[in-house]
Amino acid sequence: MTNNDDTFRWDCIKGTRAIKDKISAKLNAMTSEEELLYFAELNEKAHRLVREREKVK
Repeated sequence: MTNNDDTFRWDCIKGTRAIKDKISAKLNAMTSEEELLYFAELNEKAHRLVREREKVK
């Protein structure tokens, strides 16, 4: 493994942690009702993506 591979891997870990921290902060600031709406919206987006991929096949 070269130094560039180590740097890339470290950047990926840092990036993943930053995303996780941002999502956690957002969820911690939400009320229960806001959480339900947030997850319902994510669920709808996921279902929409699946339907779009099925159309392509």
